[in-house]
Amino acid sequence: MTLRSLDSARALLEPALDGNTWDDVLERLKANTAQLWFAEDGSAAMLTELFDDCIHVWLGGGRLRALLDLRPRVEATARYWGIKRATINGRPGWNRALRRCGYFRKGDELEKIL
Repeated sequence: MTLRSLDSARALLEPALDGNTWDDVLERLKANTAQLWFAEDGSAAMLTELFDDCIHVWLGGGRLRALLDLRPRVEATARYWGIKRATINGRPGWNRALRRCGYFRKGDELEKIL
């Protein structure tokens, strides 16, 4: 990962941090406990973490359409890694955006069986 990509990620993801800092993000990336994903055009980024059989979207930022277009690649890679489900928690608008992609409300999170 280059400094340029980290700067791009920071610009996209920092507004989504809620109770965490950019240093928290950097710690998880350095420890390889988080995965950084970019939309092909660079207009969105997503940060995920793996927990047992789950890939969890921790942060997302940038253009909504680009984030939604990034989702299939993240899910396909997770399946390749043997992950069985994907989760995300965020604003209520994600309910509408992800319902048609197979996500359902489970407590405070949205979940999809992969």
